[in-house]
Amino acid sequence: MALVGCEVDLRVGGTFRYAFRRGARTLGVRGVYQSVEAPRRFVYAESYDFSPLQLTVTTELVPADDGTTLRQTLNY
Repeated sequence: MALVGCEVDLRVGGTFRYAFRRGARTLGVRGVYQSVEAPRRFVYAESYDFSPLQLTVTTELVPADDGTTLRQTLNY
């Protein structure tokens, strides 16, 4: 999939929207940031254009010996 659109306002209450394309189909992902603890952690509500489902995503960037580990937890 190719990323064909990206809008991000990374602050509490800020929104994001990504658009991905594969062939003729486009997938939209949108959400609202609930918590931002830069640069290590942020939490957001995420949903998709094709579904009413909303999930909560927690993303953490954890220092590691050889770089950084990205840890993501999704709650449906």
